[in-house]
Amino acid sequence: MEDDFQLLELPRSPWLDPETVKERFRTLSNTHHPDRFHDASPSERTEAEAHYVKLNQASQRLGDLKQRLRYLLELYGHHKSGVVEQAPAELMDWFMELGGLSRKVQNHKNNLEKAESPILKAQLMGTTLELTEELDHFLQKINAKMEIHVTEIKQLQSTWPAEGQPNSEPLDQLASVYRSVAHLDRWQKQIQEMRLNLAF
Repeated sequence: MEDDFQLLELPRSPWLDPETVKERFRTLSNTHHPDRFHDASPSERTEAEAHYVKLNQASQRLGDLKQRLRYLLELYGHHKSGVVEQAPAELMDWFMELGGLSRKVQNHKNNLEKAESPILKAQLMGTTLELTEELDHFLQKINAKMEIHVTEIKQLQSTWPAEGQPNSEPLDQLASVYRSVAHLDRWQKQIQEMRLNLAF
């Protein structure tokens, strides 16, 4: 069965430059875009549309770090889709810190909603700025950790087999990185949502 890597004519590897993935999609979609099949038969147009959708989905999946790692592990039978795992031990302090920060943001949001006078709202603005700075600082820590993982994935890439099944050691290493990346990615989105909550 053809997988996303084969579909985009890319190697099955942990690290792919997102720009390379986009370029492969652009190149292949120029050939398979449904607009190029105006004069084709209905069945050929339907087939072209289905293939284009597959190319687009493959590009989205392989261009995203978290999705690509999960997909690669699933291809090698090393990860079950939809399984939510506990945060790695090294991130548990961050998990607790983020939980506390989330409660502070929600409490402040409730106070803002209850504040009726402009003076009281102005007084609360200082807390809004402080919380925004805390969120930004936390996001910087996450981004720095993500960069470390990108470096680890690139190093793992150098030992990844060009063909065939990797042995258990690199797969275990990749699974460990994926667990961390999955949580960091989710926390990035949560922080961005909290920042938006503070802005309104």
